[in-house]
Amino acid sequence: MKHLPIILKSLCVATSLCWAVSSGSAQNLVTNPGFETGNFSGYTLNEPGGFSNVGSNPAFANSGTFHANLAPAVGATGSLSQVLTTTAGTAYTLSFFLANNNSGAVNFFQAFINGALVSASTSPPFSNNGVYQQLFANFTATGSSTTLDFRYRHDPDFWRLDDVSVTRAAVATPDSGATLWLALPILAGLCLLHVRVRRGVCAAV
Repeated sequence: MKHLPIILKSLCVATSLCWAVSSGSAQNLVTNPGFETGNFSGYTLNEPGGFSNVGSNPAFANSGTFHANLAPAVGATGSLSQVLTTTAGTAYTLSFFLANNNSGAVNFFQAFINGALVSASTSPPFSNNGVYQQLFANFTATGSSTTLDFRYRHDPDFWRLDDVSVTRAAVATPDSGATLWLALPILAGLCLLHVRVRRGVCAAV
């Protein structure tokens, strides 16, 4: 019986490891990701013409109250960027919701990470008539800071942008049921070890 506390301790450690695998960090590195401050706080807006704004009609937001309407002067390219705090060598996932308010002309919306293109949408064919579409891109940080930069053109109307996020890429995220299944083989092995130890003690007596 003196081996039981050791076995139970080992089980607790194994279970903790399983939970560590299943509960990865999902912290969003983006400041003001849904523009809920009512302005472009946290971002740097650089565009000719100055037509871009933060809309306050919840009917046009993907979630919450606000969203970004993005469009520079006709024929020009605008930029909305933010510098993120990252960890070198760590994989991240960029996610954002984009809607095309008017697909009447050839326009584009691009996402760059440290100057490298990671996502591109062109209208047409990106002609979803104001309905949001979630877009993803994966990247690995090369330093302690990473620049996220959206570049866009929309001559007749606006691109709508909402719910921008950059989070650590998931390595393994099983749900609670999957975590239990991961722990069961460990539990079975420890129980078998306990039985063998008890038999050995009995045989010695």
